[in-house]
Formats: sequence, C-alpha cells, structure tokens
Amino acid sequence: MKITNIAVVIITLATVLACQTRAPQDDTSHPATLLPTPDRSQVLIIDEEAPSRLTDPEAVSAYRQGYAHMRDATWFATIAAYDEAIEIQPEVAGLDEARGTAYMYGGNHDEALADYTTAIELEPDDAGHWRRRAHAHTVAPTPQPRKGAEDARRAIDLDPHHPMGYGHRAIALTQLRVRTGNRR
Repeated sequence: MKITNIAVVIITLATVLACQTRAPQDDTSHPATLLPTPDRSQVLIIDEEAPSRLTDPEAVSAYRQGYAHMRDATWFATIAAYDEAIEIQPEVAGLDEARGTAYMYGGNHDEALADYTTAIELEPDDAGHWRRRAHAHTVAPTPQPRKGAEDARRAIDLDPHHPMGYGHRAIALTQLRVRTGNRR
C-alpha cells in the first residue's frame, strides 16, 4: 500500500511541476501560461475524427483544421478553428471538449473549465467530459482538488472501466491530503 501512495505522490508532483513550466507563446495577444508542448499521446485525447453529431461540412472542416493545429501545438489557431466550428454547430459537445483541451494546454484554465462544463451540460452522461474537467481542476494554477475528485467520481460512476477516471481521482485526493497535511 505504501508503494501505491508513493507512486500517486510522484505522479502528482510531476503533474504540478509540468503545469508550472512555461513555454513560448504562439500569439502574444493572448497572455497565457503555456504547458510544455504535448507529446502525441496527449494530443490524442481529442479524437482526430470529427464528433459524429457534427454534420455541417464547414464545421467538420473547421474541426479538422483545429485538430491539425492542436497536433502542432499552436493553441490560438486551434482555438480559433474550434470557435468557428462551435459557431456553426453549438450543440455538439465534442467541440467544446476539444476547444477546452486547447485552452487547457494553452494555459487558460478558466476557459477550459467553462468549455468542459458546457460539454457536460450538453452530454451529462459522457464520462470523458467529466474526466477532462477533473484533470483541469487538478492542473489549474490554483488547483481545486475537491472539485476534481467530485468530477472524477462522476466519471468513474459513468465508466468504471476507464483507468483515467481513477488516475484523476487519485491526483485530486493526493492534492487534498497534501493540502490538509493528512497522510492517510
């Protein structure tokens, strides 16, 4: 059991340190604390294929442009492309989720949380939206681990077989324990 707790602390510390790293911005008109350029596995949390409910050809094209920009870690171009898609089809939760992820990696956690919340409002039974918001709560400049743990719990309730729900919950609970000084 002690090894598991140590592993969770190491993961949490690595996450916190990664979030404090600053990388060059790709657009000086939007101040942000940027996360390091994500590796391919991080970008793949957003599906390359447009959400199935995205039916307008112009919105699909904007989504694909946003995804291409995301792969290049050009956050402001990514956000602009997803803005265009959302303007065309605002009822598609996957668009808010994708833009929220771009905001999160671009260091704009408030906007990321707002987009994940919108995605949840549009599709409350999608565990992925809850997992992403849980993650955003734990990597924010001022982490909100209690909210992160609540969102992760909801994600686990919806999809008990997806490991990231448990991972985000572990990070949030570890942050709570560190904050309160409770080692158990």
